[in-house]
Amino acid sequence: MSFETSDSNWAIEVNGVSKCYSLFKDPKDRLKEFFVPRVHRWMPFLGRSTYAQTFWSLRDVSLQLQRGEVI
Repeated sequence: MSFETSDSNWAIEVNGVSKCYSLFKDPKDRLKEFFVPRVHRWMPFLGRSTYAQTFWSLRDVSLQLQRGEVI
């Protein structure tokens, strides 16, 4: 969806907003996700793994509201 206008009556304009969360099955996994990559720098022979699942709540959302519009 594209809004092309030279009108400057936008009260609110938001372009390309994204928000991503890391979801963990176990609270301990949050600590592992933090420490394991740092330990891996000193011990590269250790296997790498991720403990989080990525969840996108918003991805590339744009919104424009003119003065007086209500949602």
